[in-house]
Amino acid sequence: RQLASDPLLAQQLIRLLEESLRKAGIAEGNEDDEVKLRVYLVRAVGALRVGDPRSVLAEAARSDPVTQVRSFALWELAELFHERSEFAADQQIEEALIAGASDNDPGVRRYAAYALGVVGTPRAMETLRTLLRDADRETRYNAAAALARNGDFSGSEILLEMLTDPVSSGQFAGEAGKQYITEQALNAVKEGLKKASPGDGTELRAAIEKLAEAAENPRLRTLARDVLLSL
Repeated sequence: RQLASDPLLAQQLIRLLEESLRKAGIAEGNEDDEVKLRVYLVRAVGALRVGDPRSVLAEAARSDPVTQVRSFALWELAELFHERSEFAADQQIEEALIAGASDNDPGVRRYAAYALGVVGTPRAMETLRTLLRDADRETRYNAAAALARNGDFSGSEILLEMLTDPVSSGQFAGEAGKQYITEQALNAVKEGLKKASPGDGTELRAAIEKLAEAAENPRLRTLARDVLLSL
């Protein structure tokens, strides 16, 4: 906590990341150690509680040649807006997130969907609606949940899948992964109902009622019951 609030350290870390990103454009800048360094610096800069790392994180998200670096940069931008209320999304941030939403790598698009939901600007919401048709299932899931958290239930069909028959893969494979996806949908609906218009989300009621009554995971049952109180 003390290091994250050190203005001199913040300045130095941001400068180091800027220098590392410049090297990324040449071959030796993409060797394994250099990639690890950029990932580390992106994570460290994202944890700062002083200084303004938005610009350098946006640059990493938009232009780094390594998908892992772009993904972490998008994640840290989202966390930055979560943790530091003094920041608003400017055009540079929006452009970086929108670029991430059309990245060739589905993993990057998944992080972009999450970050767009955190930012929640009109352009971000419009981009999220296009991601509801993405070829990657997890990107669609993230987009539907991100929209719902902002009170937009245009992804209700996908939310319904997340609540009733989620398909888990990758790091969310197996039964635990399915439960995680369902929990994310319930949390998104619960949060979004605070911002939605009356009647929004009612098409999900039957699925949520079933979870409230019959979900094997007690946490899912409890969460589903909480959501029902808001519907």
